Amino acid sequence: MKKLILILFVVLFVFSLSAKDIGLSTGNVKEIQKETKAPPRPYGPEAYNPRPEIDRAYATVGAGASLSGAYDTDITPFGTYYHDGRNQMLYTAAELSAAGLSAGLINSVGFNVGAASTQVMNGFNLSMGHTTETTMPAGWSVATLTNQYSGTWTAAAGWNDITTSFTWDGTSNIVVEVCFDNDSYTSNSTVYYDVYTGMHSQAYNDNTAGCSDPWETNPEERPQTRFGFTATVPVLIAAPSSYDYGTVNTGSCSGWITFTLSNGGTGTINVSNIALGGANPGEFQIQNNPAPCALPPNATIEVRFCPTTDGAKSADLVITHDVGRLTTNIPLIGTGFTYAQGDACSNPYIVGPLPYSHSDDSSLFTDTIGNASPDVWYEWTIDHAGDYTMTTCNAGSTFDTYIRLIADDCVTEITSNDDNCSGFSGTLSTIDCYSLTPGTYYGVVEGFSSYSGPYQVDFFECFEFGACCDYTDPLNPTCTDGVLPADCAEAWNAFHASPAVCADDPCAVPCVDCVDNEGEPCGTDVNGGCNMPAGTEYFTPLQCNTTVCGNMWADGGTRDTDWYDIYLEAGSTITLDIYSDISWVMGMVEDSGGWGTITCPATAFYQYTTGARCTPGQLVIDTPGPSGNYIIWVGPSDYYNWPCGQWEGNAYELTVTCTGGQPDPPTGVAITVTNTRDDVEVTWTVEAGLTYNVYSSADPYAAFPAGWTLEETGNTSGTYGEAAGAQKYYVVTANN
Repeated sequence: MKKLILILFVVLFVFSLSAKDIGLSTGNVKEIQKETKAPPRPYGPEAYNPRPEIDRAYATVGAGASLSGAYDTDITPFGTYYHDGRNQMLYTAAELSAAGLSAGLINSVGFNVGAASTQVMNGFNLSMGHTTETTMPAGWSVATLTNQYSGTWTAAAGWNDITTSFTWDGTSNIVVEVCFDNDSYTSNSTVYYDVYTGMHSQAYNDNTAGCSDPWETNPEERPQTRFGFTATVPVLIAAPSSYDYGTVNTGSCSGWITFTLSNGGTGTINVSNIALGGANPGEFQIQNNPAPCALPPNATIEVRFCPTTDGAKSADLVITHDVGRLTTNIPLIGTGFTYAQGDACSNPYIVGPLPYSHSDDSSLFTDTIGNASPDVWYEWTIDHAGDYTMTTCNAGSTFDTYIRLIADDCVTEITSNDDNCSGFSGTLSTIDCYSLTPGTYYGVVEGFSSYSGPYQVDFFECFEFGACCDYTDPLNPTCTDGVLPADCAEAWNAFHASPAVCADDPCAVPCVDCVDNEGEPCGTDVNGGCNMPAGTEYFTPLQCNTTVCGNMWADGGTRDTDWYDIYLEAGSTITLDIYSDISWVMGMVEDSGGWGTITCPATAFYQYTTGARCTPGQLVIDTPGPSGNYIIWVGPSDYYNWPCGQWEGNAYELTVTCTGGQPDPPTGVAITVTNTRDDVEVTWTVEAGLTYNVYSSADPYAAFPAGWTLEETGNTSGTYGEAAGAQKYYVVTANN
């Protein structure tokens, strides 16, 4: 019955065709259908350089010159006019290479369908293998085939790409087998094909498993086939992909901005030209142009904005190359504006010979960087390496200042300071003796938050403090650094308001003279409290009516902070007295657990005060809550300029006096308690003939001695130690 239907169909088809188009063969009809199937390519760069993701991902073997008929079962691998089908196609290495395929992963095999049957192909399998065969035998290939796809498949018009994971060795021929096994039939899916002798083996029937069908014939037709692979696709990446230069003083230029060009794909990108285009190319400038070139891994080009008139400007950095659409545009924008001198990096005040001082009112300027306050810019050229200071610490500055040192790109901050003055208001600013190499820098004076007002800024070079002359030997007077007294005094007087005084060692020395009992070497931060990682917080125990000798430091943006845990009675008053080698801040910190407990985080002062080095300071605090443990905090006033080992010293002496509240704790002999993270040591002066008892308690106001633990009796060494643990208080009594 199938053959009769086929003959009737062919007769009707030829008769219909002859009635309409005398002289055209069926093959010509198929070719016309193929030629009109794809839309035309666009005109312009896309027509000559199509997007690589489309054509370059496939190697197509065969032109697909003809289209099979609906009942040409021996041609199509989707021959559902029978229950079952099995097809093997052979492709030579020469064909594959000529189509653009290289050794490596083949991730799909596709067949080009003209008219698709709607029938599902069950038991559908696609297998592949290498072979040395150059033509198919009168039978099946002897190649070892590996299954690439197994499941069901329903053909669709156009390319049917079946996923594979076959790695081609680049030299062998390839056999592709397609088979399926149904229990019903409809009609075939037609495919585009070409005539190749000996490149196809085929079988179809209704009563065997398709993938084990015995060989039947070697058709001369082989379906047009395409092999999917990971294409070599260059991808031009520009970083940044656009840039806003902000507002630049008209008649000057911004800093140079570096754009990096790289290849985010594979293959080679050939750059033929890089130039400025767009609306205002004359307002921008290029340097270090690498074009023309085969793009190296990271090529760079620099562009700056040089407005010649006020207003918004735009341009494109146009990169011409051989990938994709042939050009890549990087949008550039900026605004020209005529600033008053000092109002912008592009029109700064110029720092003259050092020492240099300048006064102004920052409220007359605009905000261009940093805080939400007006900024005043200074261009500062350094001709030799040295240590330099920029400061507002003087009587001419009247508001809370903030100063910055900016690199010559007008953007990168080198360092900054908010509050760091000795002898002046604690809200003024100093970048003190900062090491600089020759070059151009920019100093900026602004306010903390949005503050502004009158100020004076001073720039000077820091010399070694050898202006303190040593006259111990009157016949051979020298400075401490070996410079003659006259030269020493001249250098000192150049940047100090007070003239140099030559006397026996008038140089600055540490002002604190005490023995460190904090238990923290300078350069470490053992008792960092709530600044330490969760679970490792440590607070040094502190007792009322004692004196602590500690140390602290600040260098390179990091500072040592000392956190103390003290037990205070409700209603009591605590007085903190400090004397320090460096400028300081001290106070009581409010933690997150409520008064009387110590719970991290703790980020705000309840009360605090600050002061300069070698200046006594005091803070009186009424206990703000119930009896319990409170945080006392001591640290440097800034993050710079106080390294360990400096000539000024790093020590401080903190005296704690408690009054009121509960009765005073019991008294005994004078003791010193030294705490570290690991242990506690109690020491006292031993008198001849006496022995001593050591008591401890978690409550310093517990009834004595009943409420205290006797730790040791009969001590004659003057030393008692134990491992650190929960906070304790100690009393040592003498026995006659």
